[in-house]
Amino acid sequence: MPLGVPMQCPDRGGPAGGAPPAGLPDGFSSRLDALLAAYRMAGRGVGRAARRGAAGNPALAVEAVGFHPCGPGRLGCMVTPWFLEAVLLPDDPFLWAEARDGDPLPLELPSGRHRFTAARMGLLGTLAAIPLASDMALFLDAEDARHAARLALDTLSGRPAQAPSGCPVLAGPWP
Repeated sequence: MPLGVPMQCPDRGGPAGGAPPAGLPDGFSSRLDALLAAYRMAGRGVGRAARRGAAGNPALAVEAVGFHPCGPGRLGCMVTPWFLEAVLLPDDPFLWAEARDGDPLPLELPSGRHRFTAARMGLLGTLAAIPLASDMALFLDAEDARHAARLALDTLSGRPAQAPSGCPVLAGPWP
């Protein structure tokens, strides 16, 4: 798929791409496991930097949230002790093979056009990412970070989203 081509998540009127919407498609589970392993490996270097003074939230671990079918792949969030980002992991690892690390990937989602950034991940291919939070100390615990990830995914997927009740920044009941 060329860069900048509009896409829609299947639950918002787009094609399912042959993937069963109720579960992970064949092979995706192992790709997600590999993505988690890559983030954990990268986190080891960040962990060393954190011991030298870089910020991180010790209440958080590396985890994946969401990853539902959307356009050419699966849209989800990666929660880490150091950052939160939305990730579009393409079903075809060679989809954005021409993109270099840091290249902009303008993608149309149900919520509108967003500027993702290319991240080459070895055998996983190139994924598209949007940074959502860099100060993870804002989150009290892993559940707070997961709520923020779900809120971001709802927003990117064009679904109405509301923050948890009692949230000091965003008010409203949590679905």
